[in-house]
Amino acid sequence: MFQHVQRLPSFLNACSAHLLEQRIAGVACSDTPRRMAGSYMPVFLAGRLCAEALALGAGVTCLKTSHQSGHLAAGVMTVGWMAEKSLQPFLAIHASGGTTDLLHVSYDGRDFCVETLGSSLDLHVGQFVDRVGVSLGLSFPAGAELEVLAKTYPDDLPLLELPSVVRHGSPSFSGSLTALERVRHVAVSDGQLAASVFRVIANTFEKMIRYAVEQTGTRRVLLVGGVASNQRIAKRLQDRFLVKRSARSAIDLRVCDPRFASDNAYGVALLAAWHNHL
Repeated sequence: MFQHVQRLPSFLNACSAHLLEQRIAGVACSDTPRRMAGSYMPVFLAGRLCAEALALGAGVTCLKTSHQSGHLAAGVMTVGWMAEKSLQPFLAIHASGGTTDLLHVSYDGRDFCVETLGSSLDLHVGQFVDRVGVSLGLSFPAGAELEVLAKTYPDDLPLLELPSVVRHGSPSFSGSLTALERVRHVAVSDGQLAASVFRVIANTFEKMIRYAVEQTGTRRVLLVGGVASNQRIAKRLQDRFLVKRSARSAIDLRVCDPRFASDNAYGVALLAAWHNHL
């Protein structure tokens, strides 16, 4: 909250010349973590107040959405689904440091309508990655460095057998973390450990997806959030679901463009554009 309050004025000042040259057609902001009752974090107030002031000055409405909707918008845009005449319902895994949610999603022309099918039972996937990375001496957040470390381990060598737990669509990573802690000081290289982390995450996501497909019959799946930028996880999942598109049992898995998978304003801005038919 403090960082937002400190930086927003200088940000707006830097943008002022551009704002004067352009007509603002719409403004959107994320004012909650998720689009559901009781979802709240104080930090969102800073962005909302700034967005409302901009909208008031420009004479346009301010669309209030959620952080999760921003990730979903970035995903459907970068995989090409918004180019369709109507966006059909789809499944999504929103995976980040603070979220590991299994979702059934539809679009009502204004925002995403989300049904949560599962959510982390203990550690979020980003927390799992960061705890392992920090234990290896990597900087926080550790995802990018841990992925680089995993590349040092040859693909044709065996990985650690770690428990992959999903209960009714909800994942648990505490067992995997405990198993890693037990072997941490045995004859295991850091590269093997890092590669094993991403394999167990991919295996867990696969179980979540198969559960959701069985429950809903929906076979289009989108992976969004910061963890979606991890290429090892994405490749493992895409390989597992690689079947002919024409097959009736096929699962169509798409992954948000890594450039827009982490926290950013792109998806929220897209929602403002779509709401104003731009």
